[in-house]
Amino acid sequence: MTTTDLKAYFKTSYEFKKRTGMSASTYMNWIRQGYIPTESQFKLERLTKGELRCDQDGVKILEGKLLFRFHRGTLADSMKTVVPVASMQELVDHICANFSIVPKHSECLLITHYGFDDRIKWDTYLVATETVFYKNFPLGFLNGSPDIWSKK
Repeated sequence: MTTTDLKAYFKTSYEFKKRTGMSASTYMNWIRQGYIPTESQFKLERLTKGELRCDQDGVKILEGKLLFRFHRGTLADSMKTVVPVASMQELVDHICANFSIVPKHSECLLITHYGFDDRIKWDTYLVATETVFYKNFPLGFLNGSPDIWSKK
């Protein structure tokens, strides 16, 4: 769902607060930022009995997959790039399809814990690479530890 869908459905922040039990400031922040966190989309889909739908373009988390988003100038722009990835090789392939500077093997990626992002409820891991000019060139972020892929 988009913020446009949200505004069309609830009309006002007061109506949103009244019908969902969430704060009006949450509604206003989503509108201002231009996106609704995935976890909140799931909740809104349940509360509206499916009248508002969580994005179906790969944003839903499936077992054994992590969400990856490219680094962008704003969080809203970054969230538009979210894709599920099921393995290190799938992550490398996705990044290489968008960046020609990255070699096509997993050793080229440096993945480190970055911290919890309360805005989108991600336990964020920075995905970076080494280039000729930069030691830790940021490519994007994962919503969890890639260790889950080794447990398969």
